[in-house]
Amino acid sequence: MQLVPQEGRLPMTGLPLAGHRVLVVEDEPLVAMFIEELLVEQQSVVVGPFNRLEAALEAARSAAIDIALLDVIVEDVAASPVAHVLSARRIPFLLLSDYDPEAVPADHPEWGFCSKPFSGKTLVRKMLEQLSSR
Repeated sequence: MQLVPQEGRLPMTGLPLAGHRVLVVEDEPLVAMFIEELLVEQQSVVVGPFNRLEAALEAARSAAIDIALLDVIVEDVAASPVAHVLSARRIPFLLLSDYDPEAVPADHPEWGFCSKPFSGKTLVRKMLEQLSSR
């Protein structure tokens, strides 16, 4: 079975994110609910969702996580401290933003990015790309 789908198609058999522990940091309730529902459908374990930076930082430091989804701005504060903690732990993540990909710092081109709005299919594909790149 191929880990990363080609041309945006998800594998026909199984759920590629099943069992993965996913940290979710998102302060927009509807987006957080969409992500949580998608991950539950994928049979992933949702860590969060967190809508406050302090709680997200604590989870990033101590929780068992396979991958993370981080809103770029949480409560008007950059979520980059969470990204740095995850990066130090070698945990892959995607930055989520309705801004352009320039939201990814130039000194960290390895940090993944997904533009809002996104489909569930797109988010899963980008998560699989991040997981396979580590």
